[in-house]
Amino acid sequence: MMEPSAPFTFALLALCLAATASCGPEPEANAPDPVALAPYTAADSALFDDTFSPDFFGLERPTPVGEDRRLTARARSAALVLAGRVSTVTRDRRDALESYVLVLTPTGVVRGESSAGPITLEVDASSPSFPWIRSTETDLVGRGVILFAKRYNDHGARVLHWHAEADTPEIRRAVESAMLVSEVGS
Repeated sequence: MMEPSAPFTFALLALCLAATASCGPEPEANAPDPVALAPYTAADSALFDDTFSPDFFGLERPTPVGEDRRLTARARSAALVLAGRVSTVTRDRRDALESYVLVLTPTGVVRGESSAGPITLEVDASSPSFPWIRSTETDLVGRGVILFAKRYNDHGARVLHWHAEADTPEIRRAVESAMLVSEVGS
């Protein structure tokens, strides 16, 4: 049998590493079976809509923070509330479908458990956040974010749905207040 050449071996190794990196982390070994998770309903999609709030992009919020019932509901019902920073923004094209992949590096967990590693969020062209990301792209790198996330049984698959807000003192106070009320009321 013929031994592979060094350039061939290097190319194969690089291809394997690239494939591993683009597929994201391995599934969690102790993650719940999708059947054990709640279904992703229309009410859930209003809270965990896989989008970024307009103020994350420097735009005006549609509802002031103190009056935003969805922000309060997200803070109370999210399984994971995480503070982080955008570390990369990458445009991705698959089969002529364009999307953006944003990688968040956690800076602190407010509620829930998170692996020490980064979290990858994909925003496709159908998302309301897509044009904002397209217009700002790499300017988002380093920007602070508060991520609200929860796992669902989405048509038989275990899917993490999320919503992201700008990491501002006003948002943090509102989140902490909502979570405190939630804990006291439990």
